[in-house]
Amino acid sequence: MTKRKYVDVTVFWADGGVEATVKIPIVDWEEIRKGKKYTESTNYWYEGERFTAWFDFNSPKKGELYVTYDGGGEGFIGDISEAVIKGGEI
Repeated sequence: MTKRKYVDVTVFWADGGVEATVKIPIVDWEEIRKGKKYTESTNYWYEGERFTAWFDFNSPKKGELYVTYDGGGEGFIGDISEAVIKGGEI
């Protein structure tokens, strides 16, 4: 069995109408767990249109996740532990 190389982090906003998942390399995930600030972007679809979401880990504080999207909108704001995490633990 091959060891997983990425952690999938999924968040929802707009009453569950929007879902965005970002893939984080396991090496970077270990640094995030230690409190390092980390930003990654991903594309997602909403009502037939493609958008970009930016996931800011440990921002503004350690353990927090702040997700924004095109045009400066705020998506998910909360603890990293509130996200759906596949392939790693927080």
